[in-house]
Amino acid sequence: MSVLTCRACGRPWDAATAPRCPLCLAARWLAAPDLILDKHDPDTPPFVSDHYRSLVTREFLENRRAYLEYAAAHGSWYFQTFYQTWSHYTPEPLGRSPGVGIAAGEAEPSHGLDALLVADALEDPHVFAVDPIRFLDRIDAGDFVPLKRCADPACDNLRLPGHHSRCAIHTRPRLAD
Repeated sequence: MSVLTCRACGRPWDAATAPRCPLCLAARWLAAPDLILDKHDPDTPPFVSDHYRSLVTREFLENRRAYLEYAAAHGSWYFQTFYQTWSHYTPEPLGRSPGVGIAAGEAEPSHGLDALLVADALEDPHVFAVDPIRFLDRIDAGDFVPLKRCADPACDNLRLPGHHSRCAIHTRPRLAD
């Protein structure tokens, strides 16, 4: 465990499990104008799509701050090779199912989805629910690559997502103390 102090908010966090301050990260996600796209919003009237899609739950909408703060502190970072962006994955945030799945050609949900994905988590974050088994299959296929540890040989912290090889304390300028 490597407890760092965020230079932006002054709060401590464990850089061995989260590369950035989780509370600052969650605040950034909450401020995103397109956090929940219409196709993932349960308040959008039902429609039939040619593609599989997911909806977040109404409970997620009502408690998005708690869900995203939990996710930022407990989820994992992955580089999505197709879009060349960073995503943040959290299984069962708050011990709950964050969404439902809708099969192609259907208008109504048919099954629960037990994980939350913040896609393009650093630039244009938007959330949706995913199936954990399918997500693990996509990791195995190389579609998502886990975030690595800091390049400093004596450090066990996670690297900063993006074009960094070092953690928040070993990058310049430092992002934490």
